[in-house]
Amino acid sequence: MGTRAAVGCVIEADALRWTALRARGARIESAGDGRLPIESAAGGEADAAWGEALAGLPADRALPVALALPARDALLRVLELPAGDTAELASMVALQVDKLSPFPAEQLVVGWEALDEATPPRRVLAAAVRRPQAEAAAQAVEAARRRPGGLDLDLLAWWRLLRDTDACGSDGRELHLRVGAEEAWVLVCDDGAPVLFLVAAGPFEDGADLREELRGALAALDLERGPAPLVRRVLWPSGDAEGERLAEAALDGEPVPERPAPDALPPLSLGVARRALDPPRGRMDLTPPEQVAQRRNRAGTRRVLAAAAALLVVWIGGVAAAWGLLEWRGREVDRLEREVAELEAPADEARELLERVRSLEDYADRSRSALEAFREVAVHLPEGLTLTSLSYRKGRGVTLRGQAPRPDAIYEYVSRLETSPMFAAVQPEGITSRTTPAGPVSEFRLATTLTGSAAP
Repeated sequence: MGTRAAVGCVIEADALRWTALRARGARIESAGDGRLPIESAAGGEADAAWGEALAGLPADRALPVALALPARDALLRVLELPAGDTAELASMVALQVDKLSPFPAEQLVVGWEALDEATPPRRVLAAAVRRPQAEAAAQAVEAARRRPGGLDLDLLAWWRLLRDTDACGSDGRELHLRVGAEEAWVLVCDDGAPVLFLVAAGPFEDGADLREELRGALAALDLERGPAPLVRRVLWPSGDAEGERLAEAALDGEPVPERPAPDALPPLSLGVARRALDPPRGRMDLTPPEQVAQRRNRAGTRRVLAAAAALLVVWIGGVAAAWGLLEWRGREVDRLEREVAELEAPADEARELLERVRSLEDYADRSRSALEAFREVAVHLPEGLTLTSLSYRKGRGVTLRGQAPRPDAIYEYVSRLETSPMFAAVQPEGITSRTTPAGPVSEFRLATTLTGSAAP
């Protein structure tokens, strides 16, 4: 099992905090930590200032550097999405972020990571930052001649530390709050799983401002996921006395907030480093995709140059044999390309013919026609249940909408359809109840899949 290593960096008000880790299997060891001062600056000067600090990192230059961006500059949202592969989830996240963000998609860098196991619906955390900020951070790491280890968020490093120290309980809804001089971090967990990440921008004039901000966020969470009482509130130290005083004022009432000791959590840079040790496919990286591609191209170029150098050494020792081998391989490649070109046209024709045959078979098969499907749907109707909409998809299935005076009739209808040999699956897609002048009515939507049909 190989050794993994990373340096996690967090930009503080006047310093760059860093922690280096090495891991072999489940064992993780510290490889150093510290703080490097940063001069106060703004805009591009600020980027240059902490870029110089990165260049001064005493950690091994072979270790990749993961840099945490301020979460106050990011759009964060917990989403529940249908199950899908990585590409499908990425597309769904990009679509949702485009709806939520006031900035055009081309001005953003979007990242996401799963917050639960691979069971539908998937709960994921989506994040977006302005492209210039992400580009400046990635360029600073490369300008410091350090190996890039990805761009993270400081709020996610805090969540990692809470998770690793079992600070979040496994029962009920909890509120974790950390208030500093310029911002407040809010994390809400349901049964130990995060459902809300929020950065409230300060400064706050008094505890009432922060209290209203928290109430609004919790009210929105109740509307989205259902009301749930807070069983626990935790006020985490931030090192800013005024911020902690405002947090205490904002968290008056019940339950009484817990106040962990100032050293209850390690520095945020440790959380960044631990996240950087995770597999790349399992964590968020806000590095602009173009820079990732450029980096891979440069790495590929370096590998090509190294291979060319090795080939040169071989050429010096046996130029004739090497040249002959290259000529032979070139002829083989040309021959294979010609063979592939000759076979491509017949293969395309065969695929097209096969597709036509399948289409003809589908149209010739009357056992799954629209008329037969509608007849089967009507035969199994329970008394009192009415259909308001039927949608037939050729060779796929039927989507039904309807209503009944009681939910039991709907469940009975589903059970009847499941016994039909025409349908391979019957999937309820929603049952809602409402009250009408004539009495209560339950409305439903069902999706059926025809037996022998291809997956949609």
